[in-house]
Amino acid sequence: LRVRELTEAEQEAIAQFHSALPGGPEATPRPVTSRWQFWLLSGVIAVLVVALVAYWWLTRRTLQRYEPPRPAWETALARLDALAARNLPKQGKYEAYFVDLSAILRYYIEGRFALHAPERTTPEFLAEMMETDLFSSAQEDFLKTFLRLCDRVKFAQHEPGMLDMDDSFTKVRAFVEETIPREEEAVEEAA
Repeated sequence: LRVRELTEAEQEAIAQFHSALPGGPEATPRPVTSRWQFWLLSGVIAVLVVALVAYWWLTRRTLQRYEPPRPAWETALARLDALAARNLPKQGKYEAYFVDLSAILRYYIEGRFALHAPERTTPEFLAEMMETDLFSSAQEDFLKTFLRLCDRVKFAQHEPGMLDMDDSFTKVRAFVEETIPREEEAVEEAA
């Protein structure tokens, strides 16, 4: 900002000052913001900051949504409790009761023992079960009896009594509870 014109003495003083600088008047440093390297570096830093913020935001959302799967026995016991709360036997819905009860058991077996119980028919599942040594003979007998009863209810219009339904529910719950892995088994399975 010039308020007045410089006098000759002032111009000479400025010229002497510039000539005293090493490299002459052209050697005066330019401001950092007038260099292209500054703007290039600023742009790269801005892109990196945006990328890091986006990465953090996306991974944070993913980690918040992830819940480890519940063990098969916890899921089965929760579903058994929900089935008991629906009280289907007292409503006369025998087929729906046995369909749900057998599905709970089949999905539990698939999740716990990795046998493809839900996708197989009862004879196919029983044949696969007999090839393994996952169950005791009492458990195998229960599975045969229970799944055949479920098939009779679902396909042969068999109407079981209240005692049969209560007994089936109790035995399914007992089967789930007795096949929950203990601490030692869980360590062996993990290994």
